[in-house]
Amino acid sequence: MTPGRRTRKRAEQSWIALSLGIASAFVTSHHLLRIMMLILLMPVLLSRFKRLSA
Repeated sequence: MTPGRRTRKRAEQSWIALSLGIASAFVTSHHLLRIMMLILLMPVLLSRFKRLSA
């Protein structure tokens, strides 16, 4: 990881918010929700795929 990667990610989210004309807090919260859902659902999805392939 490069130093400043988090800062760059925040800047990208700010650019997305500006280009869409929405609040940057909304973009950030949506990004965090998306990551949390991925973390929570991945074990369930992987176990289902393992059962289907076996």
